[in-house]
Amino acid sequence: MAYERGRQSRQTSTFMLAADVRAFDDVLSPYISGGIGCWTTGFHKSEGPVVVHSSLGEALTGDIQAFLRLTEGGTPTGPGLQYLPTNMAGGSWAGPRVDPETPNAFIRADRLAYLWFPDREPHAVQTGFAEMVEVAWRALHAVTAAHLVLSDGSPARSTRIGSAAREWAMKHPSQQLVAWNTHLRLR
Repeated sequence: MAYERGRQSRQTSTFMLAADVRAFDDVLSPYISGGIGCWTTGFHKSEGPVVVHSSLGEALTGDIQAFLRLTEGGTPTGPGLQYLPTNMAGGSWAGPRVDPETPNAFIRADRLAYLWFPDREPHAVQTGFAEMVEVAWRALHAVTAAHLVLSDGSPARSTRIGSAAREWAMKHPSQQLVAWNTHLRLR
């Protein structure tokens, strides 16, 4: 996408297994439970409604991504923080999802990200979304660590790993951690 004046974005690649997703959701839930935000699916689909979920885990059941959005009167509004879940793949980067214990499986990172244009939003959405972004990244940093390096040993920037994913990687040292076609390893 070409740069557009006023655009703001952020992306962090994540390696988070189910236990890590629950921990992330638990840290975020006090913020969300106050009615300030909600997890949704269907946000970018042209057909069908936006569906509100009580948790990130619920939103990811049967869906490949979820969005954390502000709410106004119980209705999702404004831009969304996209959460794409980590998954296990077999064969190649584009290979099918497989069970974590599949020989030669590798863990494929996904992300927490947003792209928005603050000047296109009302002031309440501008301030609310900026606060939600800060809370979400604090929660992400609370349940993940930056213990990943590139093949040359330099730190992997904007990449986090949860404790359950780290345990999996330590238990399966011959299997790979891949973030957007870049092979990583634990530090």
